[in-house]
Amino acid sequence: NPLAHLDRAGTLLIALVALITIGTVLPWRRASNATLLRRFRTPLLVLAVSVIALAALVAAAGLLALGRGVGRLVALGVALTAAGVMVLLFAGLIKVAVVVAGSDGSTLAEAFAAMARTLTWLPARNALLLGAGGLAIVVPALVARVILDRSIRETAALEA
Repeated sequence: NPLAHLDRAGTLLIALVALITIGTVLPWRRASNATLLRRFRTPLLVLAVSVIALAALVAAAGLLALGRGVGRLVALGVALTAAGVMVLLFAGLIKVAVVVAGSDGSTLAEAFAAMARTLTWLPARNALLLGAGGLAIVVPALVARVILDRSIRETAALEA
């Protein structure tokens, strides 16, 4: 069957593009461990932030599924706030890594460093928005929980 190998072509293409991308970043004969660490520090930090954000998303989904009533909203808000704090911490680490890496003083390196400093603000901004969104869910949910608990107690006292 001539179409039997098409299911593997996408995987091979992704691997090939990854190898081409990595190969363009590495020096040809002077690739020491320090060079590799310096060149891949920021992508590895971005990968770590992505993994932590995915774990927070899974935790939020689990808390949402396991909660009952208004407790679901409280759990979701807490998970979103926690995810925002974790991403904010790692975004700060990325910002520090970019500042420490700096530039060698050339015009191109200075332009790249300025661009990198600007781009490192984006994950921090998103983390702040995520944390604020979590707090915007938690506070009304806690108020609703207090009101509903009081209403349930008053109803139970009237029935007794």
